[in-house]
Amino acid sequence: MPNWREHAKNDLKGYNTIVTGSSSGIGVETVRELAILGAKVVLACRSEEKTKVVIDKLLEESNDLIKSEQLIFLKLDLQSLESIREFSEKVKSVFPTIQLLINNAGVMMIPKRQLTKDGFEFQLGVNHIGHFYLTYLLKDVLFASGEDVRIVNVSSMAHAENGHIHFEDLHLEKSYGQWKSYAQSKLANVLFTLEFAKRYPDSNVKIYSIHPGGVRTSLDRYSFNAKVVDSL
Repeated sequence: MPNWREHAKNDLKGYNTIVTGSSSGIGVETVRELAILGAKVVLACRSEEKTKVVIDKLLEESNDLIKSEQLIFLKLDLQSLESIREFSEKVKSVFPTIQLLINNAGVMMIPKRQLTKDGFEFQLGVNHIGHFYLTYLLKDVLFASGEDVRIVNVSSMAHAENGHIHFEDLHLEKSYGQWKSYAQSKLANVLFTLEFAKRYPDSNVKIYSIHPGGVRTSLDRYSFNAKVVDSL
């Protein structure tokens, strides 16, 4: 397997970065790699207690390659527009510039329809609307943060398999399905990425939507495949 580090930018000192949903799964590994390369990272998560445990573990396992001042917890609850606003103000007070925003947090395949604190269907609200609003609130800072600025939206191939924006029933009040909901939210991630790139083609901010591949994390705890693996 090729070593991705050989092709990566090997010095991120001076980079201020944000990773949402970085208290578990691929978010933790993303923080680890960014910090090892020298970046400062805001771990944007709901639980301070859980995130502090992650930070301590990252520092312990880094063999002093990561310094404590590189990792900063700030509370972010993507199901609350108020929390997103509070987070954006706090992060701007910590970081005068932001070179990288990774919209990674998400929920997947929730069996029963739920709503966010603001009344959005939960998967659409957390996976798309929350990240869309966060990016909007940080947009001016991103545009003012130098030449090499990036936004990464973590989507999924689910957008292509069953993705459809249900404009006639956006919050799935009439017909909820856990896969239907997830696929809609992941398609929304991709459409958001495409529209941002279309609106700002010559800006300093480059935006990407990615499929991370099949990764065994707690994200898929409601999926059929996860239940099969757990039964083996």
